[in-house]
Amino acid sequence: MTGLRLWKAVAAFLFANAVWALNGCVLLEGEVVSNNFDNYSQAKAAMADDWLPRFLPEDSAFIREAHSIDTNEKCASFVVREGDLSSFAKIAAQDGYEHYVGELPAPAQFLQSECPFGMEELRSADVRLKKLPPVGYAESYFIAIDRTKRQVYWWNSIEVGGVAKPTPQ
Repeated sequence: MTGLRLWKAVAAFLFANAVWALNGCVLLEGEVVSNNFDNYSQAKAAMADDWLPRFLPEDSAFIREAHSIDTNEKCASFVVREGDLSSFAKIAAQDGYEHYVGELPAPAQFLQSECPFGMEELRSADVRLKKLPPVGYAESYFIAIDRTKRQVYWWNSIEVGGVAKPTPQ
């Protein structure tokens, strides 16, 4: 009888550790980091780390970003001078972004508490762009621009089976 109790205790211990390990490695999305920058020069390091678009205009201001170190999902917002909005869209097109018509996917669920924008801002954007992933990759990038506020929203979305994650209602 003592051997059976010991075996049950060991099995319970192993099961609890397996659940803990699974939760830590698979179910949690990892560490999310967010930063605020007043201007382009302060944001250069984040651009070098790919947490902001490489073509961020030099006169950008109020730059805010959040990213997951583990999944590489990211989102950012910044303000661009009014005259630079059209040139920004042209530079984005040179980087592979195309006009996008359709429902914009939300940033990753676990980033939403740190992301500097929400679905409300994305729905009010009057310019929408999407950069398709290279063949074999599942990561698309999106830009939404609210020309009235001169506000730019930038984020990536990991697509599953060629379809972006669903947008929350």
